[in-house]
Amino acid sequence: MPVAGSGHRHGQSPGRPVGGCVTRRRRIADADRSFPEVTEIPDIRPILRGPRLTGALCVGRGHLFDDRLHKEHADARAARHDAARRLCARCPAAPECAALAAQLPAENLQGVWSGRLHEEHQPARKDLAA
Repeated sequence: MPVAGSGHRHGQSPGRPVGGCVTRRRRIADADRSFPEVTEIPDIRPILRGPRLTGALCVGRGHLFDDRLHKEHADARAARHDAARRLCARCPAAPECAALAAQLPAENLQGVWSGRLHEEHQPARKDLAA
């Protein structure tokens, strides 16, 4: 119960708002620290100029094709990549995807492309981790 006129609960420091709420400024500062710093933007022009990949089975399933996810176990990663490869094996856009992958620099190929795993050597992505 708040102490009359004190703005804080009995036994709680006066610097902390009633209810233990964290200020909006603090939440924003914490959120800014959770995103990795982007030091280089990959060249995506070949992707934008490339084929449309009509009927591609990867649409809406991008997480299956990512190289690594934050805090993901090796077994889960292998199962996810196996599912991606199975989709690629029956995908009508596989030839166009393979042609597109052949145009991209090796450092831009990460995860599964046209049924083949291209491993990255950077920190795992946190934004898609389950």
